[in-house]
Amino acid sequence: MTKAADRIWGPPDADGIRASYDSPSRLGRLRRAAAGDRRVDTLLGEHRALVVDLLRAGGDALKGKTLFARAGNARHVAIAAAEYLLVHGWIELREKRRGSVWEITALRWVHADELRGALTLPRRDAEAGRRADAMGAAPLDERLLALHASLRTLATRTLLRRATLVARLDRWCAEQRGGSRNAFAQFALDDTHGMTSADWHWLARHVDLEELGVSTHTPGLLLRAPLRLMVDGGGELDLTAIPDMIALSPLTLGRLCGAEGSPVAWLLVENRTSFEEVARKIGDRYAVVWMPGYVPGWWLDAMRHLVSLVPLPALVAADPDPAGIEIALRASIPWGSNWKPLAMSPQALAATGRGKGMTDHDHAILARLSRVELDATLASLAEALAGRGRKGEQEALDLTEWLDQ
Repeated sequence: MTKAADRIWGPPDADGIRASYDSPSRLGRLRRAAAGDRRVDTLLGEHRALVVDLLRAGGDALKGKTLFARAGNARHVAIAAAEYLLVHGWIELREKRRGSVWEITALRWVHADELRGALTLPRRDAEAGRRADAMGAAPLDERLLALHASLRTLATRTLLRRATLVARLDRWCAEQRGGSRNAFAQFALDDTHGMTSADWHWLARHVDLEELGVSTHTPGLLLRAPLRLMVDGGGELDLTAIPDMIALSPLTLGRLCGAEGSPVAWLLVENRTSFEEVARKIGDRYAVVWMPGYVPGWWLDAMRHLVSLVPLPALVAADPDPAGIEIALRASIPWGSNWKPLAMSPQALAATGRGKGMTDHDHAILARLSRVELDATLASLAEALAGRGRKGEQEALDLTEWLDQ
């Protein structure tokens, strides 16, 4: 195939079109208008509709088979539309000879943005600006960074819509809100049914909605404890009869007004599997509570209330990794300084085995933690993580074996 710089162009034909043939076979050629008046006022009907469809597909060029596929059974419309664009200087056509017939194999837009403007379509340069504006600044909550980055892969109309969802979700997290999916939809779009199933699927693919305080249904605090909880207005919840765990809604938790029982301590466990094991093993002695990652605001409010009724110290067990340290610090807020980490030491990290390699995000968390005043155990864990370059998972540990260490 002849290189662009080496092409020899013939004189314009009666329609003002110049051709350059592939040498030496002359079975392929490139055609373009010598000048072209770049008009569209006589581009009408199905020809105009096809051109609009092709422009909306995007790209600087498209294959001939794409042109004909877009035209469906109207092959003659595709050929006529391509010739119109060629004669008026909008495209360059590549063709291949089959017998006595030249077939279109590709077309390249020459003045795509000007043509978009003439057909009242958004210009690509303007569209790029709209996309950049919609992307805006990265979310403040680092858990949303992957979600924000995924916007770049979306079509502009979808990007504009979902960029709003990312911004509102970032605010939801900053305000430590919690609630159902309908509650978030109302918060984000002023419409409880404004989110599509595709929106929810996209969100769930990139973030843990439950961790961010967006529940499929009413959220519940999972626990097992040797306690009898008194309910405002009469009655009680006897948790001593629960053999594994129970979920209490924020409304139920808010109505608790007293408690009887004497657990050894509050025990907060991050990993769900580990929580269930610990709750079954020692939930008759400890008040064992599941903390769903970076706990949402409603969870903190619920635990503040429970701690006011049962003012005991807490043991907090999260993954021995950088995020685990932050998770433990957040979940411990209701106890002030009356808590300590469990199985979150260099020894616990080593006991998890080889573990996973540290990511850039992990190192960024460690850098943040270096500015936080940590207790001796968590400070030594942070130092061990940085030196080891690998992190551990709580599921590899039997937390009950660490209670007396």
